[in-house]
Amino acid sequence: MITHIPFGYCFKDGKPVIDEFEGPKVIRLFELYLQGYGLTAAGEAVGICSWHCGVSNIITNRAYLGEGIYPRLISDETFEKAQHEKYVRAARLGRLNKKGIIRKPHILTNFILESTECEIDDPILKAEYLYSQIREV
Repeated sequence: MITHIPFGYCFKDGKPVIDEFEGPKVIRLFELYLQGYGLTAAGEAVGICSWHCGVSNIITNRAYLGEGIYPRLISDETFEKAQHEKYVRAARLGRLNKKGIIRKPHILTNFILESTECEIDDPILKAEYLYSQIREV
């Protein structure tokens, strides 16, 4: 069961076909993106009202290559150029591997608690004070 059909397609006689009004918008979106438009600006220019991530999903959706049950809308060359451009832009903006960065935590294994004497009644403030008294040796 298909729960979502990619933008630019519609069903006709039970089969996905290129939507005559929305399909050309997808083709033009790829063209504008490769000409230097940002994702949102390219989407707005062709009449696709979506957020940045929605337009990004169109640019990266392999259904437009004719994969699965969908007819081809974008050439392999255009699709690959768009993927490369997306990667280049992400690299230039420092957005690569943000999710994949694993930092080794600095775990204190040798510490002292300088003072535990305090006359703070509020338990949250007392905890803040006590944590502030921890010092690495």
